[in-house]
Amino acid sequence: MQRPVQRNRYPRRRAAVGARRPLLLAVLSAASLLAARPGAAAPLTSGLLAFWEANTSAVDATGNGHDGTLRNGASFAPSQAGQAFALDGFNDYVDIGAPSDLVLSGTSFTLSAWVYLTASADGSTDEGIVSRYPASGGGWILGRWRSGNLWFGLDSNGTWSPERGAQGGVLPLNTWTHVTAVYEHTTGTIRVYRNGALDGTNTGAPITVYPAASRVSIGAWYNYDGTAGAQAVPGLVDDVGIWNRALSPSEIAQLAATTGFPVPEPRALLLALGALALALGRSRHRRS
Repeated sequence: MQRPVQRNRYPRRRAAVGARRPLLLAVLSAASLLAARPGAAAPLTSGLLAFWEANTSAVDATGNGHDGTLRNGASFAPSQAGQAFALDGFNDYVDIGAPSDLVLSGTSFTLSAWVYLTASADGSTDEGIVSRYPASGGGWILGRWRSGNLWFGLDSNGTWSPERGAQGGVLPLNTWTHVTAVYEHTTGTIRVYRNGALDGTNTGAPITVYPAASRVSIGAWYNYDGTAGAQAVPGLVDDVGIWNRALSPSEIAQLAATTGFPVPEPRALLLALGALALALGRSRHRRS
């Protein structure tokens, strides 16, 4: 006997797939709208000019080419995750050179790093964590004040004395601390954050940071050879980042809650994929 042909078997499957196609397109369209909607949060990589993870190299993880050179015996040591720059507090530092896009004059910007300090401040020397502040042509610095406090300074005329600055609390020893400095050029507001929380503020007229390109360094400032007192920070410095915009408090809290390169949070895509998975699951349930 000839077996009957099941004519509707494969057409039904094609119809099911075809029925899901509009759903898939709708979900992907929604994801695009969510990602592009007004007021959507920018990823932490937005405006990120340079980022040094210090994992056995001073390569700029952004790909922007701001690779550093270890000077005077600076090395690497284990950190919270991976490696960090290890500095002796005398003359060790990481030399980034003088890139023009790190001048940061006439713009908002943010500096950020993890630090592990191994010696107390000496009461007379200010130390640099990340800075564009050689002996002449200085512009900005995030560091530890001679009293041991977190500090952030801006200079408009290229001298050794910052005209504007903000201080936070005393930085602890032998523990990892996340530090951030933010300058909002439109308002003139300077802020420092410690472990994601606001730690100091200075508000005044906007200041135009000294515009000439000069040396950017990690772990030191002003004097790099150890003479006339050290301007180098003692301990470990890790995950140093520079942005050409003012990060929001929530972004700073996000940075302080993790280590390594700031991977964008794909919230719109995750939402879309979740909706797609739910819809397909319901579709399978109805067919079963």
